[in-house]
Amino acid sequence: LCTPPHLSPPSVSQQVLAAGMSRKKWSEVDAMASLVARVVRESGADAVVDVGSGKGALAHVLAFRHGVRVVAVDTQAPLIRHANARAARLTHKLSKLRTGVGTNDNREGVHYGRTVRRERGKPCNP
Repeated sequence: LCTPPHLSPPSVSQQVLAAGMSRKKWSEVDAMASLVARVVRESGADAVVDVGSGKGALAHVLAFRHGVRVVAVDTQAPLIRHANARAARLTHKLSKLRTGVGTNDNREGVHYGRTVRRERGKPCNP
């Protein structure tokens, strides 16, 4: 008898990555990250841009679990600060696991930035 993957107990690295997310949110992020990672591999892309990245859940899973380089962009500075702090915590926790159980320690692969709004017809200067 085979247990479907979505019913299997999460690995320790999944538990660390999913911390603070509802089961529904984790399911959505995990599914999207798997899809994006597959497209990145198949297309040979060097990086992914996550526009409107919020707290960085998708960017973190792409980078730490799938080894994808991510540039995460959001207009809200508090969300960027939260995402950077979470990335630092994940780096610390996952480095303790260092057993290679489904994780890629790729914090350097996640870059956060703030988008700048501009008025129509005016140049965009940060």
